[in-house]
Amino acid sequence: MATDLGIELAAVLDKGAARQEAVPKLKLHALTLLSFAVGGVAGALLYGLVGAWLFIGAAGVLLALAIPEAVRGR
Repeated sequence: MATDLGIELAAVLDKGAARQEAVPKLKLHALTLLSFAVGGVAGALLYGLVGAWLFIGAAGVLLALAIPEAVRGR
């Protein structure tokens, strides 16, 4: 992902069509990395507040998302 970000940064410095194609991809890669970092910090802070119960809550959310798809797939 960081490699893709570097490639898109290099393309933005270029002129022409490559630059026009690179800007949306650069925004997407930057948003993905930012979301990953924010999620990591938020997870660490929540774990400090809630403790191991945070994993039970996360498992419940993932299970709630997975069950409808599993039922639909049958």
